[in-house]
Formats: sequence, structure tokens, C-alpha cells
Amino acid sequence: MPASLTDNHPGEGIVPPARPARPHHWTYRNQNSTFEKLRKDKLHCPLARGRLFHAFANHELLAIELMALCLLRFPQAPSTFRQGLVKIIAEEQAHFQLYRQRMNALGIDFGELPVSDFFWRTLSQVRTIEEFVVGMSLTIEQANLDYCLYFHQIFLGHGDTQSAALLKRVYLDEIGHVGHGAYWIQKWHPEETLWQIHERNLPSGSSLVRAKGIGFDKEGRHRAGLDNTYINKLEIYAHPIAKTPKLLLFNSDCEIEIESGPSYQRKESNQKRIDEMANIMQYLPETTYGDIIITRQAPSHQFLVEMKDLGFPLCQFADPSGWQEKNPAVCSYPWGWTPSVPNPQNQPMLPEKSLFSKAHLPQLRTDLRHHLAPFTDFLLPSWADGYQFDSIDAIKTYSRHIYTKYGLSIVVKAPYSAAGRSRIFLTDGSVKNFNHMKWLALRLSKDGVLIGEPWFKQKIDLSFIMRRNKKNHLTSFFTNSFGQYQGHVLGQPSTFWPEDLKKRFYRQANGLSPQKMYQQVTIYLTHWLKKFSYQGPFGIDILATKRHGQWYFHPLIEYNPRLTMGHVAIGLSQVKAPNSSGIWIMIRSTISDTLGFPSLNVLARHIKSQFPIVKSKSGKIISGIFFTNDPQQAVYQLGVVGIGPSPSHYLKETFMKIN
Repeated sequence: MPASLTDNHPGEGIVPPARPARPHHWTYRNQNSTFEKLRKDKLHCPLARGRLFHAFANHELLAIELMALCLLRFPQAPSTFRQGLVKIIAEEQAHFQLYRQRMNALGIDFGELPVSDFFWRTLSQVRTIEEFVVGMSLTIEQANLDYCLYFHQIFLGHGDTQSAALLKRVYLDEIGHVGHGAYWIQKWHPEETLWQIHERNLPSGSSLVRAKGIGFDKEGRHRAGLDNTYINKLEIYAHPIAKTPKLLLFNSDCEIEIESGPSYQRKESNQKRIDEMANIMQYLPETTYGDIIITRQAPSHQFLVEMKDLGFPLCQFADPSGWQEKNPAVCSYPWGWTPSVPNPQNQPMLPEKSLFSKAHLPQLRTDLRHHLAPFTDFLLPSWADGYQFDSIDAIKTYSRHIYTKYGLSIVVKAPYSAAGRSRIFLTDGSVKNFNHMKWLALRLSKDGVLIGEPWFKQKIDLSFIMRRNKKNHLTSFFTNSFGQYQGHVLGQPSTFWPEDLKKRFYRQANGLSPQKMYQQVTIYLTHWLKKFSYQGPFGIDILATKRHGQWYFHPLIEYNPRLTMGHVAIGLSQVKAPNSSGIWIMIRSTISDTLGFPSLNVLARHIKSQFPIVKSKSGKIISGIFFTNDPQQAVYQLGVVGIGPSPSHYLKETFMKIN
């Protein structure tokens, strides 16, 4: 480049060529980037590093050509802007030469590998100077801040200080390049925020997501002059480029809606509880980057960054009233399918109402026993299966029988009982409590039948989790003395089992075991559910209880034709180290009150200070505590995950003994 340049006669704008000139033997590839595909553990190989520098050099060459094209296409842009762009071109030329020298030293010649022309296809046809600045400075070059730092650290880890130093030099220049674009775009549009300018001027085929690379360099963005609000929004921005997002809906009251029918109106207090916990859909194994969680209250920026750093996919959060305007083609993935669930793609997933009814349970258990005949030695006797009742007198008789003969209370459930709701306990073999009598009369009048069964206080709760076209999972969970959910074991379900239960469950006798038995239960129920045209996720709750010195198993406590906390627990387990165990518990606000904490947020800070997150080299959690809903917004309950022996023991002993 000449020592001095003038801009006295910029001339007329030109029509851009379809593609920059290249040697005939060069080939193009379809993919936009090789950065993510070059795994860091393979970059110890010089040729792999050479291929990476080949990609970097190609990007620099395209940037040089596009900046030169900008000068030719927009001659009326401010001269000072154009002079700054010429200075940047000179720096990009230096980068290109340095990349070329480095790749040659690593055994790669420029042009011997296929190259991408994505940058040219995206930016050569921009309509305005603003689109160019947004597409180049605020998107491509901003993302390069992240890529430069990411690979700089990897090269240092492999002892390649020469490559690392090269990327550090490029990184420092890139800060200035981003700053040049940010300065001018805001100077031209002082009435708008930087975020608004970026969104409005994105070139066709680009996205705000492309302004981020691997990792997120906040410091470099600050040094480039980007404001905090813009940086924070970009850090948690999640919008998929090449896929249709799923619509994730935490309608945990789905059974109540199914029972109530079209007249159902969710109470405001229930809506607040649902909004508070809606983001647990983020942890499902099926959730991917950019999926949309419907809620009136998105978690805070700080919380979402923490979840991203732990390894969970970033999601979008949308108000129930406005999601469809921006995302008309999404497919729904609710907690449970009900008539009110948005279904823009007409997915045939809505099950029959009767499927949710617990009235099926007694007969289903009887049928299961015939199917499980080879496993009879592992099962509780048939009296544990319960019955369907249509009168209070029949319930009284059954309650006295179970109490007198087996010393057990019974639980009486309404057909659409779920999650500890719509049930009562009869504890002494009789029905003397006026409120119990009133409840039984009202429910029988409304539902026609009730389900009664023995209540086992000393038990281990288990569940089999079914996911469509996925492997079934056994999980272990915790409930309080009233059967209300408290939490889940993460990882090996037998972590907290007594040794004799482990032996009983897993050890085979004549080729049979309870573990194999429940595999048969899941097969049987999968076919049974098809009678109701249901093929979605479901869970089976079971239990183990000790009688006469031996562990026995109930064939089926509940079936839930919807997502369950077990499905979430499987997803939460994916961020822990393979050999680590943990638990996920729910702490209600009444528990924090009992322990003397003024709020769940104060309790969360106390817990977190004792057990910071410790990760392995691969980024998985070895030990520590994190939260599954935002402590700053938690009013009703707080989900807490403890990974490792000490955090798990602390959570279990401190909080789960308080009902």
C-alpha cells in the first residue's frame, strides 16, 4: 500500500462482482466455518494448526477484498471513515501475510484446501454503508475477538507460543477494527441504541448470533467501546440459524386443565409459581440452543450466563402473548399435552382425556401382575395394588382392613390427582375427620369413583423415564411423608440405597431381577399407551419397601403421560463429571423461613458461598452447588443441585428432613 493516500476524487459507486478472482485450481466448500469442527484436542498436530491458519487467512483475504469493495461501492461515505477503513485494510494485509507464513511453517500452502466464500456472499451485496459496517465490524470482526482468544489459549496449552503470539497480535488489532465500526455506526444514528442499530441493519443471511465466536470476550468488547447493555444482551442472545426452534412450555398444571376442561382458568398464584420454574425446561435432554421457553418472567442476565458457563444450552424467552409473531413455525414441546397448548404444526400428540385418569390403575396393576408372573418373588402381594371405590362405606371398610391386618394407612386419590394434589390420608383405619368426610363426598359426587391403596411410609421411590425413540432411564427420587416431591438423585440411582436393596435390585436369581422386571413393565406400558394414541414422553413411579426383613417392589404406583422431574434430572446429570454423583432438591420458602433466612435469595447466597463449582479439565462439574431457577426471582421455591459427596450430603441432611 502506498505511504500516503488521498480521498479527493472518490468517483462513482461500482456494481460488485459475483465472486472475487481466484486461481482456477481453487475449490470452494459449503460449510461456513471450520473453527468449531477443529477439536482442540487435535490441534497438537502441526498440520491441524496449519489447516486452522488456512481458514483464518482465507477470512482475512475476504475481509481485505470486502473492505476495498466498500470503498468502491460507497464513495460518498465520510472521508474520515474511509481513511480509517484504509488503515484497517493495511492491518488485515499484514495479518494475511503472517497467517500465510505460519501455515507454510506448519506444512500447508494457501489454496491447497477448499475455501469458503460465505463472507463474500453475505456482505458483497449489502444495500447500505450501515449494513456493511454492521456485517463486517459488529458481526464478523466482533466474533473474531472470541476466536482469537480461544485458539490463543489452546496454542499456549500445546506449547506453540509462536502461533499464540500471532493470534494475540491479531486480537489487539481486531479490537480497534470493532471500535472503528461501533464509533461510526453510532455517530450516524445517535437516536438509536447500538442493539437497535445492529438488529435493524443486519445483512440478509447474517444473524446477531454470528457476532459471537467460541467463548465470549467481554473485556475486548468493552475496550472496543461497546456498551454494557449491548454486551450483556449479546452474551445471552440465542437464536438458531439453521433450525426451527422448539416451543417449550412448563404447564405443570396440565392434569388440572385436563380435568377441568375448556372452562379452566389458571389462578394468578399458580401462574406465578409456573413462571418462577419455567426455565427448568432448559435442562431437558431434548432442549437445544435457541429453543423458546414461554414465560412471563425471563431469568436475569447473570443467571443465564451462569447456566451457559455450566454447559446448558442458551434459550430464548418469550411472553405467552407474543411468541408466535416472531416464530410462527415452531413445534411445541410442553410439559403435558392439553387443548390449550399452542400447536402451530398440528402435531398429533394430544392424548385422550381418560389417559390421565388414575381410575385405570387398579385394573392395570392386576393385568401387570399376570404379565410379570415370572417375577412374583420380587413383588408386594396383590393387596398392595388398591381398589376403585364408589362409596364412602366401601372406603371405610377397606381402610379398616388395611390398618387392622397390615398396620398401614391408606391414601385416597381423585382420578386426576397428581403431584400430591387431590388426595387424603386415612391414618387409623376409620374416617372420623369431618373434613375428610366432606372431601370424600364432594369428590365422589364430582368424579363418581375414587382410588384407595395402602400408604407405605418407609420406602425408596424410583421412576422409569421414557423418552420417544430414546433409551429408558431408571431414576431415584425423594418425597416427604405426604408424598410431595422433594428432589432427585443425579447419576447412579442407587447412590443412597442401603446395600441390601442394591443387591436385591441388581443381582439376578435364575436370570431374573427387579431391574429386568421393570424393563418388562416399561414395554407393557408403552404398548398400553398406544391404545390412547399417545407416543410422547412419560414416567412410571414405583417403590421399594421392606417387609419381614426383605425388600419388595410395587409393580406400578403412578404413570404420568407427560414430562416429569425425572426427565429434567436426566438433563441436569449431563453437566456433572462421569464419576460424580449428586442430588437436585426443591427448597420451599417455608423451609427457608424455618431456617431463619429472610428470603430464598439470601439462603442461596449462603449455600453458594460454602460450595463453589469445581470443574474437571473437560469442563464437567466435579463438585459444587448451583441453582435451577433464578434465586433473585425465587419467591415460592428454589431448585438446588449439589454435585459431589459433601454438597449432596449437606443438601440432603439440611433441607430434606424438613417437611
